[in-house]
Amino acid sequence: MHNVKLIVSYDGTDYFGFQAQQSDVPTIAGELIQSISRIANHPVEIVCAGRTDKGVHAEGQVVNFKTSQPNLKEHNWIRALNSSLPLSIRVTHCEFVSESFSSRFDAVAREYWYSIINTRFPDAIQSRFATHIREHLDTDILNEYCAEFIGEHDFTAFCSSMDASRVKRRLIYSYKAERHGNLIILKIKGSGFLHNMVRILTGTLVGLHKKEAPASVIQEIILSKDRVKAGKTLPPTGLVFKKAYYNTEEIHY
Repeated sequence: MHNVKLIVSYDGTDYFGFQAQQSDVPTIAGELIQSISRIANHPVEIVCAGRTDKGVHAEGQVVNFKTSQPNLKEHNWIRALNSSLPLSIRVTHCEFVSESFSSRFDAVAREYWYSIINTRFPDAIQSRFATHIREHLDTDILNEYCAEFIGEHDFTAFCSSMDASRVKRRLIYSYKAERHGNLIILKIKGSGFLHNMVRILTGTLVGLHKKEAPASVIQEIILSKDRVKAGKTLPPTGLVFKKAYYNTEEIHY
């Protein structure tokens, strides 16, 4: 029995999230399970590092599954899957790993990027993978806000009411804003994330920037544990699951 680890990228625009659903709506997991099962010639179950929501993209999603298919080598799995999957889902890496490996439970950190088109008139290609905000955003100010979230905090104020996690504390290793022309990318790396957490954090940064609020306000919002005091949930369009980490030494690079 092989335990197969894949790295998968996808354009989540036309999918109802990663997780397979009982209805016929298209999902990333649904497409993967269908293709893997066909190639393996038996039903499979898959595990992922992070279950992305409807419309969210991924560059480095990690998936693993177990198969009794003895004949395919790693590079053949990549070729076979990419021939079967829609063009919006691509397998970029494959390796056989230990039987105990879990892409979800062995991950020590996850990284997300949120992209904002910060210009009056965005182009069509950017609009598919970034959220448009017309008002000018200063990355120096955004980084002052970002610094307030680094460390371990209770993020109750920054998750949706649908979040089922009993413990809301998460450790944020790094959070920063970078400008590349008219594109601002907010890069966050943490032990894990609550439902809609990255989109709410980003919405909070943008909202505070528009109000010209001091960075100290963020600690007040954190301590309040009140979702109403945090910012809007920004659209999924700009969010990308960038990478999962399985070695603690890699987190700080």
